[in-house]
Amino acid sequence: MPARHRIPIGWRWLAPPALAEAPRDRSFELWLVHDKFPSPRSQGVIGDQEFTRAALSAYDPKTINEATYAVSVEPPGGSPTGVATGPIVYVGKLIE
Repeated sequence: MPARHRIPIGWRWLAPPALAEAPRDRSFELWLVHDKFPSPRSQGVIGDQEFTRAALSAYDPKTINEATYAVSVEPPGGSPTGVATGPIVYVGKLIE
């Protein structure tokens, strides 16, 4: 798996095993899913510079550690609606 698909979140990683390269006309977008929110929250397009550090700084460590993360296939630049519009290709938890 390309190193860019090991997504650093603090000192832990999200490592989607099935992700290859996004199709040329699509982007992978990361979503945080937690019971305390009514819907998944976008964390940005995978591959954008330092997207997870800035996006996750708004959440407390407990939420980050308990959350489930999902990756969707979206138009270039991410979902235009704020919700996943393409297929979900990965769902998982953080690993150490």
